[in-house]
Amino acid sequence: IDYNNLSSNEYSNTKSLLESRFGKNSVQEAYNDSFGVTKNLVIKAKELLSLTHVKQPTWIMNKQYQVSIVCQKSKDGMRHRELNSGESISKKWNLRFEAKIQNIGYGRKFYWQVANSGIEATNANCLRGGFYDGEISKGGKSREEDTSYTGSHFVRCFIVQDNECVAVSEPFIVNIM
Repeated sequence: IDYNNLSSNEYSNTKSLLESRFGKNSVQEAYNDSFGVTKNLVIKAKELLSLTHVKQPTWIMNKQYQVSIVCQKSKDGMRHRELNSGESISKKWNLRFEAKIQNIGYGRKFYWQVANSGIEATNANCLRGGFYDGEISKGGKSREEDTSYTGSHFVRCFIVQDNECVAVSEPFIVNIM
């Protein structure tokens, strides 16, 4: 699904794009249950992506694959449960983001974009917004972060081969309270 088209403010356009990907019945059910949540996530993602400290990718964009992010939260070494994008969480949690992609093949490099916002991250000089490597032992397909600063933050995964970005995830939003 094209993020730019999804982030348009046109309800029918967004709904049609989702229906073409996930089916009319499941999308209608989701819209009936959570349209406000979905719309708020899209608005928040647009806001976070436009922050001045968020770096723009320098790779040639040639999207050929779909990649999504799954996040597990844990505390004190014990794995708890999945965290959903946009869900609120308190400080002092450990987050493990994992890229989910099929049939990607070999020779691809995973880059993770991590950006913070808010007063605490600003005061700690930790707004970030650049690109980081994934965990080596997992082939770069995962990234670990902590919930250190209150505010809205995001993580995205870029998959690159020969200076071409062949997949990019939607922003995974983490709201730390």
